[in-house]
Amino acid sequence: AKLEADNDVMATLNTYGKREDLEGVLGNPVFDSLDQLVSAESMAISYFLKDRSEVVNGNTVDPVNEAWEEHVFLKTVQVDFEKLDLAYLSSRSFADEFGGEITGDLIYVQVSYIAALLFLGATLGTKIFGRGSRWAMANATLVLIALATVAGFGIASLAGLLYSPMHSVLPFVLLGIGVDDAFVIAN
Repeated sequence: AKLEADNDVMATLNTYGKREDLEGVLGNPVFDSLDQLVSAESMAISYFLKDRSEVVNGNTVDPVNEAWEEHVFLKTVQVDFEKLDLAYLSSRSFADEFGGEITGDLIYVQVSYIAALLFLGATLGTKIFGRGSRWAMANATLVLIALATVAGFGIASLAGLLYSPMHSVLPFVLLGIGVDDAFVIAN
């Protein structure tokens, strides 16, 4: 039976359990004097799937649960209901949304590092070749900036912070700060 097709949704929800149970899954519930649910603004439903993940080529994959989320869960919640508004989050939807965002800026990061190398090499230092040369200083600067970026992402991952599209700006910010610091130190 579908909730949208239910003739008396409140009666169905009132059979769920006690008032405390309903308050745990409903947003802003209103009860009458007999502790019967009268209305609610939202409802939270959670599905927990058995972890069937495995490591393949250094990546953690869960083909069974990902397939279920794609073929059952996402097709169900993406239906346009007449009386219901749905907001959902699944690990599959997270990966689908941010997978392209994470890899989309990699070409720009590479191009910006090349541009910074050329700029630093042309303007930093006095010697063209040898010890203390412009290019040696430019390469050292970019290596240190890259190590700082990788270390920053590593520490954030260790702390359990998830990668988001906002983080894709950080390599550019760190590159700008690192290039500026190289000029401050050298001059």
